[in-house]
Amino acid sequence: MSYRTMIFPLAVTFCFCQRADAQTIETQKKPPSVVFKDAAGTVVTSIPLDTKRRVPLVEMKVSVSSNMAYVLTGSGMSKPKSRERSLSAVNLATQRVDRVISIGEGNEVELQMSPDGRRLFSQTLRNVDGGKDGSLAFEHIQKPDGAGSVITVVDTGSNQTIGSYDLLNNPGEALPKAKFVETFFSVTADGGRILAKVNGFDHQHGRLLPTTVPTWVRLLVFSTESPNSVFVFDPGAPIVSYRFSQDGQFLFVAAEDKVRRSEVVDIVNLEKGTTLNRVLDNPPTRRERLGAFLEGAAPSGMELEHGIWVFTRAGLRFISEAGELGQEIALPVEDNVTARLSLDGAFFFVTIPGKDQHSGVLHVVDLKKGASSNHPLADVPTKLIRLGATKGLWIVGSREMRSVSEAGELGERPILLNKPRKTEEGDTESADVFLDGYPGETITMGEDHAAILIAKKNGGSLHRVALIDLKKLQVDSIVTTMSKGEQSKIFAGRLLETLAIAAVAGAAGGAIGAYGGIPPPNLFNIPLPQGLANEFLAARPDGRSLYVLDTDIHKVSVIDIQSATVLGRIPVNDLVTTIQVAQDGKHLLCAGAGFLQAVDLQTSKLTN
Repeated sequence: MSYRTMIFPLAVTFCFCQRADAQTIETQKKPPSVVFKDAAGTVVTSIPLDTKRRVPLVEMKVSVSSNMAYVLTGSGMSKPKSRERSLSAVNLATQRVDRVISIGEGNEVELQMSPDGRRLFSQTLRNVDGGKDGSLAFEHIQKPDGAGSVITVVDTGSNQTIGSYDLLNNPGEALPKAKFVETFFSVTADGGRILAKVNGFDHQHGRLLPTTVPTWVRLLVFSTESPNSVFVFDPGAPIVSYRFSQDGQFLFVAAEDKVRRSEVVDIVNLEKGTTLNRVLDNPPTRRERLGAFLEGAAPSGMELEHGIWVFTRAGLRFISEAGELGQEIALPVEDNVTARLSLDGAFFFVTIPGKDQHSGVLHVVDLKKGASSNHPLADVPTKLIRLGATKGLWIVGSREMRSVSEAGELGERPILLNKPRKTEEGDTESADVFLDGYPGETITMGEDHAAILIAKKNGGSLHRVALIDLKKLQVDSIVTTMSKGEQSKIFAGRLLETLAIAAVAGAAGGAIGAYGGIPPPNLFNIPLPQGLANEFLAARPDGRSLYVLDTDIHKVSVIDIQSATVLGRIPVNDLVTTIQVAQDGKHLLCAGAGFLQAVDLQTSKLTN
C-alpha cells in the first residue's frame, strides 16, 4: 500500500504488449505534447500537455490487457479558460484516439492503473495551493472552501466511466473543521476497492507548508462494484500505515498513541462495517519500523486465521483478523540491515553487517514455528536480492555473493566478486575474473545470468559491467562501456569549466573588495568537479542483450552477452535518466524529467 508523497514532472507507467504496433512514443517541448509515431517516424497522433517550469508535464498510464494508452490532456484544451480535465484514450494498435474521457474539474490530476489493467483511476483535485511558479510545495494541500477531490474509475475495455467518488463531500459524513486538507488514494490488486486517506490541518507552517502532523485523519473505502457504498473510518490518532488483508475483506490500520507510548492496530471488517483494536505497548523506537506490516504465513496453531505481522520494539507479532495476538519472535535491532520474505511467506530473512570489515550474519526467522537461527557470513552483506528466472535469493557483499534457499540455507560455494584475502584458505584457482571494484546495480538476465554495475567505493562509476553465471557460480567476464581516454576527456572538461567559473568569481570578488565589501564564503556557489555519473541497466527478457545507459555522454551501450562485447551505442535525449526493455523485447523505453521515448531495437542504427 503506497501513496505518492511528492510531485515529479514525469509520472509514467508504461510497457508494450506483443500486439502493439506503435514504434515510438515520445514527448516534445515545442509544442509541449506526447506524440505517437509509426514505423516511418511520421506523427500519427499528437496530444497537448501542460508544462511546469517550461518542462512538459506527462501523466500517462498504459493498459496492457486493453492495448490502450491514457494521456492527461493539457488543461483548457477542450474549453478555453476551463478547469475541466480529460483523458485521451489512444489505441496502441492504430495509434489514434478512440475516446476523450471527461474526469471533472481540477488543477491537479493523479492517475493509477489496476495491476490487471482492467481499471484506470484518476484523482482530480481542485483548489490546490502552490507557489508563484505553479509548483507545489506540499502535495494536494487544499483550502476546504471550494476544494474538490474526486476519483473517477474508467473501465479500460469499454473506455466508459463506471464510478465517481467524492472524497471531501460524503452525504451524512461531514469532514471535521480544518484550514487545509490533503488527500491520497490507492487501490487493491484486483481494482475492486479504493482506499482514500484525508488529512486535516488546523495550523500552517510558513507560507505553504502545513505542520507535519495532521490534526485529524479520515480513511474512506469505496467498492467499485457498488458505487454508492462507502465505509468511513476515523481512528482518532495519527495513522502511521494501513494495509488490506490478503483476501481484501479486512483493513489493518496502525496508529501511534504518543500519550501512552504505544501503537494501536485497528482491524476493520469491511463487509460488516465493524472495528476492533489491539494495543501494542512495546512499539518500535525507530520510525522506519513503526507501523510496518509484513504479509507472512500464520504461526503454528493459527494456520486457519487470516492476519498480518506487525513489528514491535524487539521483533514481530502476528495479529489475526479476529484480533488474536501471537507470541513475539525476536529480531535483530542493529542498523543497516536488509530483509526479505521467502516466496511462500514462511521465512523472514535479515542480513546484519558484522563488527569488523569482513563479516556478517544471516538471521533466519521461521514464522510458522516461531523460531530463529543465525548463520555467519564471510563478507559484509550490502544487498539481499532476487535474481534469475526462479527468483533465487542472493546475499551480495563487496567480495562475494552467496545463494540462500527458501528455507534459509546458505549455498556451499560463493561467487567470488573480488580477490579473497591472503589469509583465507580454499580453492580459488577457478576464479580468475574479478570486479576490481564495488558491486552496484544488479539485474537478472535470462534464466541463470545476472549483470552487475561496477562502482567505486564512493559510488562513482567505473564504466564497467560484470556478467555473472548464477549456475556455474562465477564471474564470466567484465565489459568496459567507456574507455579511459573518454573518461579522462569528460573529467578534464569539467575541471576546465570549474576553473573558468572560479576565475570569473575571483575577478568579481576582487572588484567587491576594492569597494570595501567582503564577499561571503561560496558567494558564487562554484561547483567542484564531480565523478563520472552512474549508469543504468536494462536487459532483454531472453538475456541475449544488455543495455547500459550512460548519462555522461547520453548514449546507451548495447552489449552482446554471448560474446561479451559492446556492439555499439544508441544516442538518447539528454533528459533520459532511466531505461527499461519492454515486455516484447523489441523496444527500449527511455524516460526522464518531462521526456518519454520508446526506441525500436530492431531498426535502431548503432553508432560507435
